Amino acid sequence: MTLSVPSRLLLSLLAVSLLQPVMPAVAQRGALIEDLFRTIAESHLEREQRKRLEAERVAKEQRKVKPSNQPFNVPGPIFPGQILPGQVKRPGTIQTPSLDRSRRPAPPAINVRSREAREFAQYIVSFSEVIRPLVQEMRTIASRNQSIGNLLPEAYHLSADTQALIQRCDGLSSLTPIVPIYSELDARWRQLSFKLRALDGLNDQSIASIRSCDSLVGKMSRQLKIQPQFDRHAIHDLLIVCTTHMQSLLDDLQLARATSREIERLSHDGRLLRQRLLREADRVDDTTYAELVTRFTDFVGRWGAFSEKVYALNDPHLQLRLDRIRECGDQTYGLLWIPPPYSASTLTATAKRLERGCEEILDQLTIRAMVTLKPQDQVRVLEASRRMSAQSRQLTQATKRGASRGEMQQLFVPLDSDWSFLRQALYQIPQINRATLAVVDHETERIRSALGISGSEAQPIAHEELVQVAAALEGSAEYLDADLKRYEKYLKPDSYRKSLAKSSHDLHHHAKELHAKLSNRSDLRSLQIEAEHLLDGWQQLSKDMSLLTSRGLTERRAANLQRAQQEIVPLIAQISAALIQ
Repeated sequence: MTLSVPSRLLLSLLAVSLLQPVMPAVAQRGALIEDLFRTIAESHLEREQRKRLEAERVAKEQRKVKPSNQPFNVPGPIFPGQILPGQVKRPGTIQTPSLDRSRRPAPPAINVRSREAREFAQYIVSFSEVIRPLVQEMRTIASRNQSIGNLLPEAYHLSADTQALIQRCDGLSSLTPIVPIYSELDARWRQLSFKLRALDGLNDQSIASIRSCDSLVGKMSRQLKIQPQFDRHAIHDLLIVCTTHMQSLLDDLQLARATSREIERLSHDGRLLRQRLLREADRVDDTTYAELVTRFTDFVGRWGAFSEKVYALNDPHLQLRLDRIRECGDQTYGLLWIPPPYSASTLTATAKRLERGCEEILDQLTIRAMVTLKPQDQVRVLEASRRMSAQSRQLTQATKRGASRGEMQQLFVPLDSDWSFLRQALYQIPQINRATLAVVDHETERIRSALGISGSEAQPIAHEELVQVAAALEGSAEYLDADLKRYEKYLKPDSYRKSLAKSSHDLHHHAKELHAKLSNRSDLRSLQIEAEHLLDGWQQLSKDMSLLTSRGLTERRAANLQRAQQEIVPLIAQISAALIQ
């Protein structure tokens, strides 16, 4: 009997619940979250398989002949770390890695029909065997390093999508059909690898795993004869947006307090740079990765010399335009998987903007603003704000005199710690300008990156994105709850109907509570507790919904409800991976 994706998800969640007495709570959470992401990948895989089978059926009808090539079995691992005898020496079968052998049946073997498919299948299985323990190690480290925790959702996605790609290799004779699928995975891994390598909180084992995955991705890319995959469309759009900011800068330059000769010279140089960036944007689709990196790096060097002259005019409007252009540059570097260059002058300008932001916060902390805080927090906020303002001045002076990296780290770490406490308190004060807080947030992140310092544990977890996810989850849970209420009259016995109604109500309630707490910027621990309740509600609802057809609903109605439930899976997975440690 073949189970649908929702049924497999429900059975896996039910299996987790049955193991509760013997599995540690943390292990249950990790397994459940990984199941959620695996379900997303399996759903995608089923859609791909249906498309493939339909295409093969049409092709066979057109040719009116059967394919002559026979299966070429590929040896490989039964389970991460366990290899079948003769894996390399002779043909065999490759079996996909399993989440947990104690909870799952033996994974199905896949067969390939050519030597090149065999080689690729071995590479992708090896990649899966490395990335899965890397995700688990990231989950452990995330409890003390939130910067790594922010990357967990994408790591879970990649691990699950790798499993889907392995299954896609079943029956493969030519590598052509999987090139677009692999290309997307290639680009996503390179982006994740870049972000992970930019952090300093990883242990030696994780770093070795990242290097191993990088090596395997390079081998697969060479075998498929594809260039390193980067988002050409996104880079093109960023460069165009950047030229728009450059034009605004040139317009504002005409009103700057400078001599007409100086403005004319800067305007001339700025126009040449803008025209050069427009040409680079036009060539993005036709250039190789190496050529694009070389030309963009060269442009940034020329732009850096120009921007320093504009910064020297000390015009706040021009500095705002330069900040926007710099943000576009940083995002472009991120899409190219290379860290932005930081010169001493750039770091000085960043520290100066941070100092100015800290001073503005201190000016806005009036008596009227302070009374909105709890009495016990008022003194702490005021002292931390004064301390942070003084620390930012010291940091600016240190960058100007060319202090060593170690000295600047010593100055910045206590400042960053104060900001971790302050930002949560300041967002609760209506009188504080949100734009000022955003500036301080942005500049501390830039200095943190330049000095190679990991984010503080108290930093928010992709807050704006999580708010959107929580809002979508609340809406989906509300619709599902309403749909279940319409079918209540068909459900029997009363005990089951009440249990289903309660679990559905609980899921909607906790989704609503989590959305509210995220919107109000509640503390991290409060968000984690609510996310735990949300996952508990989801688990109970999944158990109840697995019994719909045996409790009075027709298969059609049950399938409609389970499809609605399936749409919630990615939202639950993303929130759980981001918040539950």
